[in-house]
Amino acid sequence: MYKVQIQCYEDAKLMKLFPEIIRSLYDQDVLAEDTILHWFCKGTNPKGRQTFVKSLEPFVKWVEEAEEEEEVVDLLAIFCENGVNLVRDFQGFSKYC
Repeated sequence: MYKVQIQCYEDAKLMKLFPEIIRSLYDQDVLAEDTILHWFCKGTNPKGRQTFVKSLEPFVKWVEEAEEEEEVVDLLAIFCENGVNLVRDFQGFSKYC
């Protein structure tokens, strides 16, 4: 991502396309969620940092939400594999929430 950021910084046309480039690399499994989130939080080059981070905010938010949903689905799969009946075993759970 660092290299993509540098290339985009040097060309104004590419700078505008930065979020689409990152999204495309993500969709093609070239960039992982962890890589994007790390870059977003810590790994950006100072050149144009604010512009790049701001332009990627909606995509990062989407990635974080998708990651959370995936964790819930994984947890439900574990319950099912272990014979947990969510309706039967957790019907009284809502009174504690």
